[in-house]
Amino acid sequence: MLDRTFSMIFVLLALTFGLVACQAHTPDAADEPSSQPATQAANVLPNDGTRVVGDVTACPVSGEVFTVAADSPKAEFEGKTYYMCCGGCVGKFNADPARYLGKAAAEPKESPDASLALPNDGTRVAGDVTTCLVTGNVFTVAADSPKVEHEGKTYYMCCNPCVEKFKADPAKYLTANVPAE
Repeated sequence: MLDRTFSMIFVLLALTFGLVACQAHTPDAADEPSSQPATQAANVLPNDGTRVVGDVTACPVSGEVFTVAADSPKAEFEGKTYYMCCGGCVGKFNADPARYLGKAAAEPKESPDASLALPNDGTRVAGDVTTCLVTGNVFTVAADSPKVEHEGKTYYMCCNPCVEKFKADPAKYLTANVPAE
């Protein structure tokens, strides 16, 4: 019971952080991640088609750990519902569900601690922990992380749909993430 209480408190804190990080940004497309990442791998449940809103699970495509929300992107396969971190992963999953269901049983990637995140200021490199400028999701930059070049700097994003959103209006995302002085 105590573990469940702490889990709920953690989820509420993560959602609150997400609202602050988004600074009134409302997702307007199904391919944008819809929930904040979870940072406690010990509470991650397998994405086996039985997850419900509030469960912490891993995306079967990307391995990103997140909390299932009512608006989380999802796909149906063989009578079960599988939740994804973003709409881009739904398309990949639907193209080859068997491939990704094998990955769902694998150990999920633990999302990095948000307190370790460095500003996504165009100077990040592989191995740095940063925050997606579009969604606020915390992630570790990998050599193959989606990225966009803008005014001589490289900005990393959590997924390809975020790259497209950033390209459409870089000023919107860069000014929304300027720290208050």
